[in-house]
Amino acid sequence: MIIQYYLNKINKKYENYKNSYNSYYKLNKLKKIRIKLKQVKNINNVICILKELNDNNFTNSDNLLNTIYTCYLLEPPSETELQKISELQQLYNNKFNIEEYSIMTLWCCIIYYIDNLPKIKRQKTWP
Repeated sequence: MIIQYYLNKINKKYENYKNSYNSYYKLNKLKKIRIKLKQVKNINNVICILKELNDNNFTNSDNLLNTIYTCYLLEPPSETELQKISELQQLYNNKFNIEEYSIMTLWCCIIYYIDNLPKIKRQKTWP
């Protein structure tokens, strides 16, 4: 009985530690992705970022979009960053290839972030 009690205590501590480690790991991973998103200079950078996210077991587009959106929640895009991505989006619009898909995915995430910004500000908390 006493042994069971201590085993349960140890299991709870382990679960708490595991959960905090996992959340730290995810946050650190998102920050690294956000740094890469800041450094986008051309379409190949965008394609590489999306391929890297795809390799990290983001099996569907919903997870991919949510991850990019969360990266922008961590740190909003700057004006110069928006200009670069907007120029790339205009350049590759209506090409119907991987470049258009990549930049359009990123552009839609940014538009979604901008659209939800008033809701986030009203909420006064981090989602």
